[in-house]
Amino acid sequence: MSDEECREVYRQLVAMLNESQMNWVVEEVNEVVRAGEIIDKPVENSYRRRSLSREFITTREYTSQEALLLLIDAIHSVVVQTAFIEKEVTNFFRGEGEEFNISPDVRFVSEEDSEPRVFTYSSAIDRAQQALILERLIEQLRAELRE
Repeated sequence: MSDEECREVYRQLVAMLNESQMNWVVEEVNEVVRAGEIIDKPVENSYRRRSLSREFITTREYTSQEALLLLIDAIHSVVVQTAFIEKEVTNFFRGEGEEFNISPDVRFVSEEDSEPRVFTYSSAIDRAQQALILERLIEQLRAELRE
């Protein structure tokens, strides 16, 4: 995939994340890309006929392909892996709920929102299935980047 194609895919993914109110993921990745990759740079220094080799820590800019891979990895972590974790947690509480005769639903109550967010096992299964589809698409995109 060319640099221009990588930049275009990056822009499209950023737009999708922003539309899904996941701009915080974009901000995090953009911060990492702006900072650059930390590398050790060897530097030779001649002092009184002796050559000394030292390493200094510096940064280099990420290529457009590397930046795209960082964004893809972030999407995988935030969307795909989170869906799988949600499924396992709700499955655990489903078993516990049956054993102790309590509701197996997981509720998150935000300090900012008055409405709790409820996670059920069936909704977690649906999200995990969608996450599997997304994971396959992510793998296809990674394969295209390697070509």
